[in-house]
Amino acid sequence: MRLFFILLIFSATAWAQDPVELLRRHYPAATLGPLNQQAFCWEDSTGATGAYRGEATQRLASVTKLFTTLLALEAYGLEKTWTTTVYRLGTRVHIAGGMDPWFEEEKIFALIQALKDQGVTLITELTFDGAFVFTDTAQSQHTPATFPLVQAALGRYFTANGTFGATAKQRYAAVLAFQKEEGISLPLPTSGIATAKIAPGHTNPLLDVAGVTVQHHTSRPIATILKAMNIMSKNMVANLLWEQARGVKDPATTFTGSYKLHNGSGLPMINGQTRLDNTATCQTILTMLKTLEDKIISLGLEINDVVGVGTDFGSYRDRFLNDLNLKVSIAAKTGTLKHTSALAGWIESEKPVRFVILNHTTATPQARAWQDRFLSTWQNGTSRPRGYIRTSVYPVDGAFFD
Repeated sequence: MRLFFILLIFSATAWAQDPVELLRRHYPAATLGPLNQQAFCWEDSTGATGAYRGEATQRLASVTKLFTTLLALEAYGLEKTWTTTVYRLGTRVHIAGGMDPWFEEEKIFALIQALKDQGVTLITELTFDGAFVFTDTAQSQHTPATFPLVQAALGRYFTANGTFGATAKQRYAAVLAFQKEEGISLPLPTSGIATAKIAPGHTNPLLDVAGVTVQHHTSRPIATILKAMNIMSKNMVANLLWEQARGVKDPATTFTGSYKLHNGSGLPMINGQTRLDNTATCQTILTMLKTLEDKIISLGLEINDVVGVGTDFGSYRDRFLNDLNLKVSIAAKTGTLKHTSALAGWIESEKPVRFVILNHTTATPQARAWQDRFLSTWQNGTSRPRGYIRTSVYPVDGAFFD
């Protein structure tokens, strides 16, 4: 019995040191599906590596957003911001977009409040151009930003009678909760502005018109936008960033290995019976993580400045609850589709480690719980805090207009 006890301790220690062996022995195939449809790989700071099906092609889901993060940083560095310009003449308002990737309901409420503060009580015509992208709805598949999509979204806030409907009221409550989460308090309008007409346009009807008021709104810096995108897995933000960044920096010069990226969010692109998903091998993602880490450090930042940490809100709120060491040490991106549950990132410890887990399964809650247990068992209490102090990622950091 004593010999058996010693062997048991040795085996448990060995499994903790060899995560691939741990995976093989303890993967719950009956719950999550066959082991030979999953993938896992890792590398620590000493150069030690391991992989199970490391060269198998798997769906990425929102782990794609880490690729988008790297491409955006390569394209723009840290100084990039986006400017939206608002023209106003009497009761007419035109929004000239600057392709701000993160213009959601928080900014619409702030815009309405700013206009009301300036005495605007009626808008006879609200126009906007193709560089202005506003959306307030989550997507289950890749959805391009079109004039009708933006027009419909604006119509939920700039209503004919100036009152907010059910959707806007729900978003209002969510924005208040977001502010509370971030420990800030910025004024929000309790009602909208009566608006007779909302119309898209390729030209600015108020450009160079005498007496027009021109005001500018500047976005938060790119690092803050990337952090928010990764914490809250914002799909439209990721897609807009991807499309802009790849016009500046060729993804083929940034990423190596085996991958297919159709968009920056990881959402499927569906056209009739055709479905396109972002895919990559585990080793390709692992290589990208190393490149992203090097890029972040070269810019004078830390990983947790642009990637979500276990103690952040959003998709991490209910993760790693049974291992506080792990929760304060992990920086990662989650990914979820109908047949995919993924997790990729970094764990701070005596030997910091990069890892990728790609589960092909429909049992999403069970997969997340297993990933948490697997990482906790593998790290076996060796994780250590990142020294991370949360800062606000709310999209407006003061007065709406500059």
